[in-house]
Amino acid sequence: MEPAQGVGSLSAKTCGSCHRQIAEEWASTQHGRATVDPLYAADLAHQGEPYFCDHCHAPLVEQRPLLVHGLWMPGTSPVVRSSPNPRHVPGLREEGVTCVVCHQRDGAMLGPHESEGAPHPVRVTSELSDPEACQDCHSLDLDALGDLQRPLIDTLNEWKEYRQAGGDKVCVDCHMPLVPERPLVVGGPPRPGRSHALLGPFNEDFVRSGVEMKGASIRRLGGGFEASLVLVNRTGHRLPTAEPHRRIEVVLAGTDEQGRPQGEVSARLERIVDLDNLSEAPGQDSSLKPREERAVQLKLTSPPATARTAATLTVRFVLWEPTDPVAMASGLSPDALVHVLARWILDPD
Repeated sequence: MEPAQGVGSLSAKTCGSCHRQIAEEWASTQHGRATVDPLYAADLAHQGEPYFCDHCHAPLVEQRPLLVHGLWMPGTSPVVRSSPNPRHVPGLREEGVTCVVCHQRDGAMLGPHESEGAPHPVRVTSELSDPEACQDCHSLDLDALGDLQRPLIDTLNEWKEYRQAGGDKVCVDCHMPLVPERPLVVGGPPRPGRSHALLGPFNEDFVRSGVEMKGASIRRLGGGFEASLVLVNRTGHRLPTAEPHRRIEVVLAGTDEQGRPQGEVSARLERIVDLDNLSEAPGQDSSLKPREERAVQLKLTSPPATARTAATLTVRFVLWEPTDPVAMASGLSPDALVHVLARWILDPD
């Protein structure tokens, strides 16, 4: 696209000169860091930098140094045909899903309010609140390239499941909640708006708010421990959604009087996908459907518990297995990759 008249640039830095608070919120999000996020960078390198990943992480043509215009099959693996991109804007790729990706259409900026004093054309619309505005990047169907039970990234279809189950919210209600009236531009009048912090899976409190945990209990039973609880999906999609590396774990662990591990058992809620071959077997998707309630029961009998053994029941959300080569290459700590959502402790007698 060309910069809108009166703006002169596709960069978020230009937008931030007027929309300062909104730009600051966006800059720290996974949208603003979509190409520089350590996990993305590590995974991209691990996969040999496939060209199509940037179609969501850096959606503008102007963000790409090379234009891909075909695939060639000289052998068993495709070779990408590309050429230098004459529209490339250096530095723009590092802005990820930058402001104009969502807000600029046909030379005008989309927004919820009229603005007579804006230096650029404004088109008032509610379409940015429509889930379909998120679809291009939050749905990824690669069925033609593999053998998947449903699209690899299926969040929009999962939201439709949520609506069929009686849900009444759209994406922005949770991920971009309404904020008290504030100036949309420096020196402007306060107006209603939405947070551009774009809450997501890297925000531990936000993840916790989407998982209700009911009736958790731990008890001694025949020389071991037994634990149970009920998990309820309060999000507008499956839990976990999108990235198949993510999972919810419920772990029952024993410790001796010195706090040393004495065995553990766990249950995992996840979608198991062979990403190398883009395949999954029926029955390997244990993610929670929208509004689903699921009882989890665990028994720990080895080694046998004693009166001086304690037990801990933990619910955690794993963004990426910390020991995975991609996670290790990212440099992120286990604490950054694993959210502890809740923990209950049964002390020794």
